[in-house]
Amino acid sequence: MSLKRIAIVVGALGALVGVYMALDAMFVSEEEELEAIAEDLSGTITNERIERALTHFDPDVQPLEVNARGVARVYGAGSAGDLRRDAIRGLSGLMGDSPRKLRGGVTVEDDRGEIRMYLVTSEGTANVEMRLQRRDERWLVSRFQVTR
Repeated sequence: MSLKRIAIVVGALGALVGVYMALDAMFVSEEEELEAIAEDLSGTITNERIERALTHFDPDVQPLEVNARGVARVYGAGSAGDLRRDAIRGLSGLMGDSPRKLRGGVTVEDDRGEIRMYLVTSEGTANVEMRLQRRDERWLVSRFQVTR
């Protein structure tokens, strides 16, 4: 094979790699989407972070079961205001705290996903588990559980 042919083949392979990298950067995997949601739900607890996290909860579209501190509650259509109020009230003691994620992971199977995190807060440790359901183009939390 001549040097000219080798250069053409190498150039074509380089172009294919470039196209693949550009396409990969354009499309976000479902796992990456769930990892971004996990990031929205972790970090310094502020009113803004709570509001951003609540964008992943829409009881009008996806009913939600919450289990935290030994209390279970189900939110359905028309209860978004109750959910917001309860989230702010439940997190008020941790405002300004910055939970650290020690470990965690995401799994996706078809239109269902799960996020797991083991966090350390100023009040101790917490296991957080979320089940999500894909609704159109959004991942919405269907179950949120916190255990110590």
